[in-house]
Amino acid sequence: MKHLGWAFLWLLLSTAASYADDDSSWSSPVAGMRARISVLPPEAGDCFCRVYLELQNTAHVMGLRKVAFSPRCLSLQVTDQNGRPLSVSTNEYDGMSQIWEPLLMPYDSQLRFQIGSHGLGIPPNTWRVIDMGAMNSWIIPKDDTAHYLSGTLSLPRHPGDASFWNGLLLLPKVQIPKD
Repeated sequence: MKHLGWAFLWLLLSTAASYADDDSSWSSPVAGMRARISVLPPEAGDCFCRVYLELQNTAHVMGLRKVAFSPRCLSLQVTDQNGRPLSVSTNEYDGMSQIWEPLLMPYDSQLRFQIGSHGLGIPPNTWRVIDMGAMNSWIIPKDDTAHYLSGTLSLPRHPGDASFWNGLLLLPKVQIPKD
């Protein structure tokens, strides 16, 4: 029985280690920071996918890094499995127009937050929506084609404060869930 406990612990740790070692969903680090996006399926009775941005401080320097995030720093696109871009749905509502304060990233930390919106006026019986605010939303067709979200995060140099991170991160594509 004692061996079963050790075997279970080894299985648990090896699974966690293999997940932690999967860097394919992360951007390449730039100046001690990397990022990734994730898309979760809509909650029951909804059609809006939940879109998150995750930042990770990879700098080997103690202290806080500041990130002046704003949705305007994101450039996203939805493509199909053949790399063809999906048309953007235009709307007047900008649910991402809230005021963002600088984010503080301690040494060896990660921060995950929702960047999607829920303000797009949608036609009845819409299946999936990626809503990132005005001029940056997509209605995903219900078909057998896989669709992906990818993009960039670009933060300019912050004048007068070197503790702010700046750079360009290429966000690897992630599949938009079907179920």
